[in-house]
Amino acid sequence: MPLPPMPSPALVAPGDALAALRALRDAHPFWDNPLLVDLRAGALDLAALQEVFGQYAAWSRAFTRCLAAYMARCEDDHARARLIENLWDEGGGADPSRRHSLLFAQFLEHGLGLQPDALVFDPETRAFVDANIAGASGEDPVAAAAFLSLGVEGIVARLYGDFVVGLRAAGVDEGWLVFFHAHIECDDAHAATLEEILTAQGGAPGFEASARAGMVAALELRDRFFRHLHTRLARRRLAPLLDRIADRLPLGADVPPEAFVHRAGAATTSVYANKNLRLGIDFSVERLSFPEAQAMDPRVVRIRPGMANERHRHAHETLFVVLQGRGEVLLGDAWRVITAGDVAFVPRWIFHQTRNTSYSRDLVVLAITDFGLTSAVLGDYDRRTRLALAGEDAGPPAEHAGPPAEASRTGVTAPAVERTTEASRTRVTGP
Repeated sequence: MPLPPMPSPALVAPGDALAALRALRDAHPFWDNPLLVDLRAGALDLAALQEVFGQYAAWSRAFTRCLAAYMARCEDDHARARLIENLWDEGGGADPSRRHSLLFAQFLEHGLGLQPDALVFDPETRAFVDANIAGASGEDPVAAAAFLSLGVEGIVARLYGDFVVGLRAAGVDEGWLVFFHAHIECDDAHAATLEEILTAQGGAPGFEASARAGMVAALELRDRFFRHLHTRLARRRLAPLLDRIADRLPLGADVPPEAFVHRAGAATTSVYANKNLRLGIDFSVERLSFPEAQAMDPRVVRIRPGMANERHRHAHETLFVVLQGRGEVLLGDAWRVITAGDVAFVPRWIFHQTRNTSYSRDLVVLAITDFGLTSAVLGDYDRRTRLALAGEDAGPPAEHAGPPAEASRTGVTAPAVERTTEASRTRVTGP
């Protein structure tokens, strides 16, 4: 039979204090951690997930130690009895074969193909575990309770929901995701128990400040740990490229010289296109494929007469070499006229857009990017930003000074260039 709720002290934390702490937690920058962004976008392959969860295993194994550390410092016998219920659930209740540590080990072995007993943990991973145990056993009982309730248990359902999205996207069999589903189902109740223990201390001096400090400390610890894991993935992707550079060996020695030359009219590879006449968008992007190209990724952008691509930004830097036509390129907040023979540089992450100011011929631009390098660092970020329906890098609408000169000469009204809506951004933006 479940134990009754914690008795309330004479002075308890106001209901809106706990609500404010939950709101702060749910809006914390932790949720924008790049690792979670990648998981939600399904941008991590199986090898990346093996690295992430191979390290996360250390936390899964240590969580009951975290609970026990809090119990060891908890002076309230009734609160300790409630925490025993949580530990009972973690241990599988009456069925030890359902204990959570075993479910996670089965996920690692059968879902990801790892050997749980052979895992080697980074120093940063071990430091994360130790810091969580220290946070749950801190001298301030309010901060320790908030650390565990709001900052650890209270985020599990949402966090593991993100995990499941990323694992499904990589093709991990649903049958091996039992560990995450079990926590999504039961950890709200566990968090509620811990919140009762927290609010029972509502009469303590400086309650809200201490609770906030404890919760934020837990979130920031996890944010730093996940950023470490994300950096770890970037280093793994980048290592082969750096090794090839350091080897000082010529690439393409066995490739016919003609393969390094792209002739006018030769075939290209279509990358993407977008057409939305209502928004004045109509363009296509083609890739020029060269053997042994590793950092550079040259593309040909074709923008139809009087049309534009979307305003956007991305990680790679780009050189625009105008091959044909006349147009304008937006760099940050300023439009610049470009014509055949001109070269424009687009720095990383700057908002930009290109429009064709001619109403009779295509604007053709050779866009030379270092996508090969930046994707080695960040992974498939095209999938997260420019390919996303609600990509955060699409940016607000661009202001334009007025119709282009050619429009006034021909009497044709230039179509307005607006920001694409989520519905229209089902394809992708240009380079």
